[in-house]
Amino acid sequence: MDSCYTDAEVAHLVAAFADCSLPRSHWDHRAHLVVALTHLQGVEFEVGLGRLRSGIRRYNAASGRADGYHETLTVFWARVVAAFLAAEGEGRPLGELATVLCARYGNRQALPFTYYSRERLLSKEARRYWLPPQIELERNLEDP
Repeated sequence: MDSCYTDAEVAHLVAAFADCSLPRSHWDHRAHLVVALTHLQGVEFEVGLGRLRSGIRRYNAASGRADGYHETLTVFWARVVAAFLAAEGEGRPLGELATVLCARYGNRQALPFTYYSRERLLSKEARRYWLPPQIELERNLEDP
């Protein structure tokens, strides 16, 4: 998928993720963001996060990467996407939201290291459990 999404492309991506037919090579950072967007839109954060967690774990298991799940990164990016939705999500089509979200955060995979030390983020504990950022997340989300 390109950096500009239609509603149909988002629906196709999310359906392929849900039924675990999405090729592993397409499960990149942008796909994670778009899937998070659809899981968090219109629901309470914890409900969407729970769906996102279970979906990622199911997809990873089906694609032979059951050990690939990282709780702290999942929650971190879910919080980023939730903040984006709160600020930008009102009345916009899903494809447009996905396009703007990916334009803003699609090339920022290293963003978590702005809030965490490398040691903390890459720890076994961070993979298994949510570890809060060492620097306040909400305060600096728009910083480049």
